[in-house]
Formats: sequence, structure tokens, C-alpha cells
Amino acid sequence: MKRLNVRWRLTLWYGAVLTAIVIGFGVCVYVMMARHLLVRTDFELDEELQELAVEVGLAKDEAMLQEQLRTRFYQHLTFNFQISRLEGKLLFRSAGLEGTEDLIPHRDLPVSTEVTYRQNYRLPKWGAMRVASRIVRGPGVSVLTQVTMPLEENERELRALLMTLLSAAPLAVMAAVGGGNFLARHAMAPVYRMAATAALITGSRLTTRIEIENPDDELGNLAATLNSMMDRLEQAVEELRRFTADAAHELRTPLAVLQTEVEIALRTPRSAEEYRRVLEVTWGESKRLTRLTDQLLQLSRHDSGLQLRRHDEVPFDALIADIVEQLRLLAEKKGVTLEVGPLQEWIVIGDDIQLGQLLFNLLDNAIKFTPARGHVRVQGQARSGQLVVAISDTGIGIPAEDLPFLGRRFYRADKSRNEKTGGTGLGLAISKAIVEAHGGTLTIESEVRVGTTVRITLPLTVASAGSV
Repeated sequence: MKRLNVRWRLTLWYGAVLTAIVIGFGVCVYVMMARHLLVRTDFELDEELQELAVEVGLAKDEAMLQEQLRTRFYQHLTFNFQISRLEGKLLFRSAGLEGTEDLIPHRDLPVSTEVTYRQNYRLPKWGAMRVASRIVRGPGVSVLTQVTMPLEENERELRALLMTLLSAAPLAVMAAVGGGNFLARHAMAPVYRMAATAALITGSRLTTRIEIENPDDELGNLAATLNSMMDRLEQAVEELRRFTADAAHELRTPLAVLQTEVEIALRTPRSAEEYRRVLEVTWGESKRLTRLTDQLLQLSRHDSGLQLRRHDEVPFDALIADIVEQLRLLAEKKGVTLEVGPLQEWIVIGDDIQLGQLLFNLLDNAIKFTPARGHVRVQGQARSGQLVVAISDTGIGIPAEDLPFLGRRFYRADKSRNEKTGGTGLGLAISKAIVEAHGGTLTIESEVRVGTTVRITLPLTVASAGSV
């Protein structure tokens, strides 16, 4: 079943709440009106009882009492009267009660002298009645005085009020639903505008942003959040486009060299030495193309979360020593001194192959860009449950304006030096991805013609951190 949209759900909720309020208000009005009419009836009965009590008190004997009552109270349009002794003997009854059964007898009334008791009573002739009873001192004995009043008028007024409320209720509900729909439409208008603006955002129109009408309310906060998301999306798309363009450019260069060399070799017959030179160039470019493809594939796996990473306990101190030994011969050939600071037992959780690649990339870069008689030093320190490994060199350094962009794919601080070393601009991006995948951080500090320091921060195991 298709669910209603938010606007109509708000409308129905608003209408339901207003309907409940209207019903509650109607019930309160009805109850208060019924109470008011009953209080008015009791007040009028009390006045009549008071007059009746005065007449009873003035009578000297029962004959005089009956005469006075017949003169004043026998005929009445609204009220009916009855006076009887406490043992039940009837002394007086008005014309309206002739031919009807007796009113409530004294034995059924929990009344005492000068206390009025009121209750509803039904007579066949009059229907629902309100009866007020009181015992007063009569001529020689106490008598029970009773006054009745029909409730028909009260019931008629209550029925009229009920019809009015029932007639007005549907109009009130319709007004509530209409008002709720108007308020819901007004409240949802900013959301509709957001949706319309968001619908205009496409891959070629990522600069469009949602207008923030009130930054302090919930919708303003939502618009700001969506705009922030669009900023990140635009940045990601721009990086993807730049990455795609750079990857195409990097792949085109070795492919162009391969194609050119093969065309030259096939154009005319060549000597064995010339064919050998073509094959060497082809092999070198193929090797470069393979390395570039492997790096692109590794970055793609990191981005998609498909890069499998083991959660083994890796002795990082032993890993540092192993990578340093692998690169020591390269450093000696360049005339660069490779030093290692004191190593302690550092255990990190991760993938030893990826962590080894991380150290290899960073040390290889440090050696490549350090001139002869320079120094490359690796040292580590454990603090606050973190392992900080610093790789420092006395190389050519990196300009300050390039530091914020290091780690961006295919970014080269110096294009010429990458042409000499054969770099692709992906090594540092891969290293950063490996560190972040292990829950760490990578920072770079550098100064031109002074050197560069790369710091890796990785979480240590509890046992390793506690032993430091």
C-alpha cells in the first residue's frame, strides 16, 4: 500500500488533533451547560421550598395550613407541591400531581430538618422531574415539604446545544483539515524548493547550491548539510576527473613510446644491435606501464574498500630493519648514508605486506631525492599508545606551496625530477592510503635545500604500548 506523503500526513495529524480538541471542547461545553441548567433548576426549587416553609410555619393547625396552601400553591404552571406527615399521611398536593403516584416518601430520603435533598424522579404524567425535599416544623408536628419541576425545558435546551455542536463539528473538522493542509504546504514549501534545486544538480552542474533562508532553524540546518555534502561531492568528482585525465596522460606516454619504437623498427630493415635497442626501450616502457597499472589498481581497491588487509600482529621494528637492509645497497650506490635509530619492540595490527610497501615507498623516495654525501635517517618513538616513525633526509626539499597538495594523485612538486627518477606521482598517495587504512596518519614537513621529514603515526597494540 502506497504511503501518504509528508504533507498529507502532517495535514491528517493536524486535523486529528484539532478534531480531538473540538470533541473535547464540545463535551466540556455540554457537561458545563447541563450542570448550569441543573443548578438553575435547584435554585428555583429552593426558592419555592422557602416560600412553602414560610406558609407551613405561619399555619396554626392543619386545617389552616391546607387552606393557605390551596389558596397559594394549588395551581401553578411550572412547579408542583406536596406536603405530608413523616409517617406518610398526605396533607396537601397541588393540581398537577392529582391522579399520580406519591412523590418520594420520607423513609426513602436521607434528609433531616432544614436540610434540602434533591434528586431526579420520573412521573408518568410529567416525565423526568427534579424533586427538592425538606423537613420543616409544621402546626404541632414536623412535615415533609416537596417541590417538583419538570426537566423537559432543560432537556430541550441540551438537545438544541447538542444539535448545534454536532452541526458545527463537521465544519470545524473541515476547517481544521483545510488549515492543516495550508500550514503543511507552507511548512513544506522550503523542502519543495530544496528538492527543485537538488533536481537541477547534475554531473555538469555541481556548483549549484541550495538557498538557506534561515540558518538557525531545522530546515536551514538541513540545507547547510546538503550544501556541505555537495561541496564534498563536487570535490570528489573534480578529483576523479583530474585523476582520470592524469591517468590517461600517464598511460598515453609509454604507449606512444612503444608505438613509435615499433613503427621505426618495422619501417626498414635494422641491424641486430638496433633491434636490441628497440626491444630494450620497449621493455623499459612496458615495465613502467605495468608499474603504473599496478599502482592504479591498488588505489582503486583502496577507494572501493576491496583492498584486503590482514589483521596480524606485525613487529614493526623488525619490518623497519628488513626494509632498510633491502635499500642499503641503493643508498650506497648514490653515496647516501642510511641510518636507523634505536629500535624497540613495537607491535602494530595490520598487513605486513602493505606496511612493508609503505616503508619501502617512503625510504625509496628519500634516497632518490637526496644528493650524494647526504643522509637519510629512520627513527621511531612510542608515546600515548601510538607509534611515531620519522623518515628524515637532507635532500632537495619541497617548496612550502606544494606541501598541502602532497598525497594528491599524480601530483608532482617538481615535474623535472620525476622525469629523471621515473616517478608517477602515485607513491605518496598509495602510502597515505595504506596509513589511513591502518587507522594512522601521515604528515610531511619540508624545507627547500634543507630536507624533508615524513612522520607515520600508527596505533600500537595494548601489550606493546604498555611495555614502552
